[in-house]
Amino acid sequence: MSYSHRVTQLSGITSVRLADPDGMSAVTIAAAAAVGMSPYGPPVVRSGPKGVVTCLLCHGGHVITHVLAEQSLCIVDILALAPGDPDRGIDVIAKRLNGQKHQP
Repeated sequence: MSYSHRVTQLSGITSVRLADPDGMSAVTIAAAAAVGMSPYGPPVVRSGPKGVVTCLLCHGGHVITHVLAEQSLCIVDILALAPGDPDRGIDVIAKRLNGQKHQP
């Protein structure tokens, strides 16, 4: 088995979009679909002192977003079993959030 893993920082995103748990859940589901992964269930969303995390566990990988709304940042972490392409999921999230990609 071969996996691909990408972590990308998105910046310049309106904090209102990042602070919407339902919207972030929808974005993670769309990203998983773009990669070709099926979720095990709905995304898990947790808020904490440093921001919001959305996690979608999938057959063959995951989609995780770490949101820092006050800084207009979203860190995207996608792991996908081949032939899934994490970059497709990152592109979907960047487009839906209107964020600019920066590889860490």
